[in-house]
Amino acid sequence: MPRLAPRPQTYLAEGEAARAKTLLAKAGAGPRIGFIVGASTPDKVWPSERWAELARLVAAEGARPVLLGGAAEAETASAIMREAERMPSRSI
Repeated sequence: MPRLAPRPQTYLAEGEAARAKTLLAKAGAGPRIGFIVGASTPDKVWPSERWAELARLVAAEGARPVLLGGAAEAETASAIMREAERMPSRSI
């Protein structure tokens, strides 16, 4: 049987919503967009350079990207933000 295309997750797991709200509040004033950088299986992991580009684009539009995930994603999130900061600005 063919595998169906995955649908984006538009919710947080039970117990994660309060922690996500805390992190978003710490991100400061203004528009914030949370990205969940982890995945339950390797085939769902988005490449870090794509996350970095998305974070850069969001920041260029005046919103603050906030990377969310568990302890296992902490280093990945840090690497994504470092990469996003190194990317040159482009016109959209």
